[in-house]
Amino acid sequence: KTMGHCAITLLCLGMVFMMGNSEEAWDCGPPCKCKWVSGKKTADCIKQNYTHIPNYLSAEIQILDLTWNHISYLSERAFSRVGLVNLHKLILKDCGITAIHTEAFTGLKIVIELDLSGNRIKNLLPGTFLETQRIRVLLLNNNLLEILDNGLFHDLVYLQKIEISNNNLEKIGERTFKNLTGLQTLTLDGNNLSTIKLITFEHLPKLGSLELHNNPWNCNCHLKKFRNWTIERKLYTKPTTCNQPSTLTGKMWDEVDSDEFACRPKILSIGPSSPFEIVDGNTLTMWCHAAGIPRPQLSWIHRSRIINNSTKRHNSERNYLLTEHHEWLNLTIIDIMPNDKGEYICVAKSPGGIVEKNVSLSIIGDNENGRNGIISLPLALGLGITLLILLIFILTLCAWYCRRRSIHQDEKNTDVTSLEHHGLGEQEKSLITAINPVVKPPRRYEAPSVTSHGTEMTELNRTLLDSDSVF
Repeated sequence: KTMGHCAITLLCLGMVFMMGNSEEAWDCGPPCKCKWVSGKKTADCIKQNYTHIPNYLSAEIQILDLTWNHISYLSERAFSRVGLVNLHKLILKDCGITAIHTEAFTGLKIVIELDLSGNRIKNLLPGTFLETQRIRVLLLNNNLLEILDNGLFHDLVYLQKIEISNNNLEKIGERTFKNLTGLQTLTLDGNNLSTIKLITFEHLPKLGSLELHNNPWNCNCHLKKFRNWTIERKLYTKPTTCNQPSTLTGKMWDEVDSDEFACRPKILSIGPSSPFEIVDGNTLTMWCHAAGIPRPQLSWIHRSRIINNSTKRHNSERNYLLTEHHEWLNLTIIDIMPNDKGEYICVAKSPGGIVEKNVSLSIIGDNENGRNGIISLPLALGLGITLLILLIFILTLCAWYCRRRSIHQDEKNTDVTSLEHHGLGEQEKSLITAINPVVKPPRRYEAPSVTSHGTEMTELNRTLLDSDSVF
């Protein structure tokens, strides 16, 4: 019994001795602090103002914490070059890292957890994690990542958790998470994602937690399949909401009906080509082909009326004939009459919006236009242009006439002025009159000689003579 106690004592002393030698072998030395954490040799190098990976640490270090240092760039073989190839856990939080060489982690074949949170990383190239085949946890929260390229996490079959919260992600490649058969948790909240394809996630058989909130999701037809998949797989978590369209802003995904995840429909074909002319009495079939998610409802409109099989034609007792097949809606008019002319509008309607296109129908030999005083558009345009030209011609003629008249008046005034300037003066005219006086002969009034009125005739002659005398 005494010998048993001695053996145990010697064993304990041996273990202590061996541990002491081991501690000396992996001793960090200042300023880092070495310690055991969860049975692993840990180097605590937090906030030591390092600008690169320290080169004096023991190769036996299993956990390295470089939080709050100033390492802006991880160069090629940054860890294997200084002998740190036995790392199980590497913490590089809040180091101001902006870029990482694609071979920076070369040699870290047994690393299990990598924390790159709180840096300024904008881009990660495919192949960056190629050597970290045993990694299980990858933390990239609070960086500036915008795109996750195809193949970034290629064949990391042991990877169980990826956190990329609070970045600037706008796009994720269709094969970014390819072959991540062990992935269980993925956080993508707090990014700029507006849409995403289902193919990106549908080959993740073990995925059990997916965080998508705080993204500006556009809840249209492109997001519909992915949204339905998250709900069917019970991966949807609140408060994941719609940002667009405006009718769905702020609504939870599970509060919106699947058909409301819609896109504006498209009219793919409409005919016959417009404008279309047909002879009175013939039969015409017009068609409209539209598509969208969900499939839009189609209708024809004529003279502001929605047409169905019971709709009477304008000023007629006859009906229209509508036939529908999948994405097509045909409108047949039998025995066309002049009243059937005009615009026929095809309308495609869905929760995503409304679109419309029209066919213009004219009837050959239709005289109603003249009887009703309706002028066709080309004729109206022709008349309008003719009247405009005529008006311009009349105005031009008036302007020319007024100008000619003004010039003629100016010439006349010039002649009068010239005459007054070169003519004879008033004194000269008076002198000529004085030298050559003109005396008019007296006018006499020869009246028949009447004896009884002799005195009166003599008096009349005298008066006329006096009044007509001129010097």
